[in-house]
Amino acid sequence: MLVDTHCHLSREPLLSHVDAALGRAREAGVERIVMAGYDPADWKTQFVLAMSHPGVFPVFGIHPWVAATMTTEEELMNSMMELVATMERVVPLAIGETGLDRSGRCPKETFPAQLACFRGQLAIAKQVGLPLVLHIVQAHGIALETLKEVGLSDAVGVVHGFTGSPEMAREYQKLGLYVSFSSIILRRPSEKLAEAIRAVSDDRILAETDGPDQSPGDEEFGEPAHLVAVIAELARIRGVSAEKMAATCNSNAEALFRFSELAKDEDAS
Repeated sequence: MLVDTHCHLSREPLLSHVDAALGRAREAGVERIVMAGYDPADWKTQFVLAMSHPGVFPVFGIHPWVAATMTTEEELMNSMMELVATMERVVPLAIGETGLDRSGRCPKETFPAQLACFRGQLAIAKQVGLPLVLHIVQAHGIALETLKEVGLSDAVGVVHGFTGSPEMAREYQKLGLYVSFSSIILRRPSEKLAEAIRAVSDDRILAETDGPDQSPGDEEFGEPAHLVAVIAELARIRGVSAEKMAATCNSNAEALFRFSELAKDEDAS
């Protein structure tokens, strides 16, 4: 039972092919899929998918790309209030994805809004005791400073789609965070990335597809079935069998997202 720990089933073009993609995932042995939040409209789509597809789990958050479009403090506060209100109706598996992005995707002047949104979601996660799903691109230094200053909930979280240095991977682990690697390791391999993969301890490594945005090659879009190839590549780089790598990633996904506890709650209700 493999776990894709980060996938945007709720976003196009994957959303239009979701039934077929989930069928291919099951055939590949991927039985659990953790979605990743983007904005309020995305949360609603996630809820529908989670209700209609067993093994699909929602994650609500305000993506840094969305935060980068906010121009007023009122807009920021309203988004935080909407996130809290949504969570009172539907409890997500985690909060995110949230974080900081200093790539060309986000103009420099948007960084203060990103940072305020990031800090707000860190505070919410601490308050409700949920793990975080972190999107950190070209901003690892200030992200680490902020995480240390604001603090994490006891449920910690994961830095998704990691492509940073081995040193940064170790710094995140010191905070108790998990580090996840996506299909990008198949498309843009590098020795630096391989070193980062080897730098993550056995009890903190995770695998994801980040579909539809990331795909392993020339495919039209990424999807959960590609997780098998990601795990195989992680195994090759770390010098272990694919079976052992899968078991390690599954164990870590359970520790972070507590699927067994969710099953108990559902049985009790």
